[in-house]
Amino acid sequence: MEQPNILVVDDSMPNLLLLKDILTGYNYGVIAESEGEKVPGILKAGNIDLVLLDIMMPKVDGFEVCRRIKADPDIKDIPVIFLTAKVDEASLLKGFELGGVDYIKKPFLISELIARVKTHLRLRQAETQLKDFNRQIITAVVQTEEKERARFAKDVHDGLGAFFSSLNTYLSLLQHNKVAPDELPSVYLEMKELVEEAVKESKNISNNLMPDMLQNFGLAASVGSLCKKISPAGEPEIVFETADNYAEPSSSECKTAVFRIVNELLNNALKHSEAKKVTLKFSQQDNYLRIDYTDNGKGFDPKEVQQRIKDKPCSGITNLYGRVSGLNGRTDIQSSPGNGVNICILIDTKQA
Repeated sequence: MEQPNILVVDDSMPNLLLLKDILTGYNYGVIAESEGEKVPGILKAGNIDLVLLDIMMPKVDGFEVCRRIKADPDIKDIPVIFLTAKVDEASLLKGFELGGVDYIKKPFLISELIARVKTHLRLRQAETQLKDFNRQIITAVVQTEEKERARFAKDVHDGLGAFFSSLNTYLSLLQHNKVAPDELPSVYLEMKELVEEAVKESKNISNNLMPDMLQNFGLAASVGSLCKKISPAGEPEIVFETADNYAEPSSSECKTAVFRIVNELLNNALKHSEAKKVTLKFSQQDNYLRIDYTDNGKGFDPKEVQQRIKDKPCSGITNLYGRVSGLNGRTDIQSSPGNGVNICILIDTKQA
């Protein structure tokens, strides 16, 4: 681990000099600051791992400084330890409610100061490693999904390409009146058989893509497992629930298709939303399976996205619309910049 950097904030210059002397003696990098209002700017500009923050300061006290730190998403994860002569229950409770992780009573013992600093730096390191690991998992999930798409495209091309080419040839002959009237019945029969074979092959491809858990435990259990797998460290937090009236689709093709739709939703969230929380709910609405998706991410302008889809129809939203429409379903997306995303999908499971 690189040398940790600690920001010490105290309006007393003797206290600042003492703390800096102690901490540098233990090989910590130290930045000293006497004005609380400058702290957020320092944290945003520098590589700070921990803040030691005096509570009693003029102009802006430590409580307000901590509140400003925790309100800024860029720096809110940096741990804050309060330095205080006030150890009454109300002050301590307020400090913890504002996001402080610990407190050190003034005058402090050097051994206690170093022990608490070491503890919270270790926790900070572990949290950072966990987030890095989570990002690696998310990247792997996204890459796996892209590889799966490529494999699926190859399966479709190899498995259905010949059928579609033959159908296209027949259609071209019919369009240009190159089929004799007495041959029409046999041509129509041949085309009908090609369509039936294509449908059968499509089902085979779909079944081959069906995850084992989906086959053995059903759609809801598989989606719940997927949510846990792609966000093992809880960032973003993914909440999945089923309503009391939820009914599991009967056909394996429908289950597989809905599972892929959920996968598409979650992949879009991981790649683009920057959300801290994602909520997914299955319920029943008449004959329809209803999927409600919400996140608290950065959102987007649906009109702008629709225009991009027209210009370059290869986005995650395009894939989502395509998967849903392939099940004769409907998709309603509500979003605006800075206000997250709400998506409602309705799928007629009897027709799917």
